[in-house]
Amino acid sequence: MLLRDELAAEPLARVDYAELVDPVRFQPPGRLAVLAVQIGSTRLIDNHLLGETFQSAPTG
Repeated sequence: MLLRDELAAEPLARVDYAELVDPVRFQPPGRLAVLAVQIGSTRLIDNHLLGETFQSAPTG
């Protein structure tokens, strides 16, 4: 899986999970990327609907 391959290329990353799931059923296959990755003592948890643009964080 391309998502896992990209994460595996990062030597500091330990992947807890990385999947492409259906955004309604949360079952593969789908286009919602969900992942949890440990980098050092920090656990990153995120999701993104593929095909959608990323929203900028508010500033100020």
